[in-house]
Amino acid sequence: HLYLNIDNFKNEKDGYYFKNDGEFPELLGYSNNHQNKLKITPDYAIYENENITAKLELNTLNIIDVKTKTTKDIDEDLAGAAQMAILIEGAISFFGK
Repeated sequence: HLYLNIDNFKNEKDGYYFKNDGEFPELLGYSNNHQNKLKITPDYAIYENENITAKLELNTLNIIDVKTKTTKDIDEDLAGAAQMAILIEGAISFFGK
């Protein structure tokens, strides 16, 4: 689901919300009741969740840099970032930047 209303998105804790009212477009999403975010800047993408912030190349999504937010051992799968990149590309083409 791509929600057009932020309140519905937050209440359902499922699907995605395209946020385009800041400096850069963002796609917010939920995975297993945890929120994640993909932001598109002119030079790179930033994927963020409760455990990491990853800077990714725009076209390939290759990892440029990763910062962890926790000291515990984590195992992160960035497949969600790839899925979000496809969705945000569609949202940008539909709604604009």
